[in-house]
Amino acid sequence: MSSGYTVFDGSATVARRRTTTEQRILEAAAAALVGGTRFSDLTVETVLELAGVSRSSFYKFFADKAALVQRLAEPSIGEAAQASTDWWHGTPASSWRGLAATVARMLTIGRANSDLWQAYFDAAAADPDVDEALRGAMESHAEMVAQRISALQEEELATSELQPIHLARFMIRTTLTSLVDHLQHGDRDADEAITRTLGRSLWFGVFGH
Repeated sequence: MSSGYTVFDGSATVARRRTTTEQRILEAAAAALVGGTRFSDLTVETVLELAGVSRSSFYKFFADKAALVQRLAEPSIGEAAQASTDWWHGTPASSWRGLAATVARMLTIGRANSDLWQAYFDAAAADPDVDEALRGAMESHAEMVAQRISALQEEELATSELQPIHLARFMIRTTLTSLVDHLQHGDRDADEAITRTLGRSLWFGVFGH
């Protein structure tokens, strides 16, 4: 039987406090990176000062700065991967233009988050845990792509001369490397050229006609 009294749940307040603190840390790190700080120059002390939180608070949420950068970049990296997934689960055999449009979408996402992406790949190069997570995500995506290529081969829509998993890995690595390099060194005026080139060449590699 209810007593008629509302029992205060302190855990909700603690959860909100944790969320707020974590968000402040994320926003502080993002501000530093967008402001031009490279991953190698980003320090936990800088983040603490910008966020106005204690060191102990930082380590409640993040093992180190690499884990922090990973958290910052993963949403946009995931969005780009989802664009690829959507294309593969549509009608990929219809035209190379669809793949070019998908690559363009990925480039748009990357350009909007270029500082975070740069920091993420720098973190992966420096931190084994982040590198392992990135490689795992890429391999998982490659397995999905390989399954779609295999299905398209069975329908006689894709070339049967190439091993699906190797082709999938090649496509993913080529796309990622090309886009990251273009974001770092390319000109915006060349965006359409790079996406058309990638889209068309990779599409013909799969469908061969």
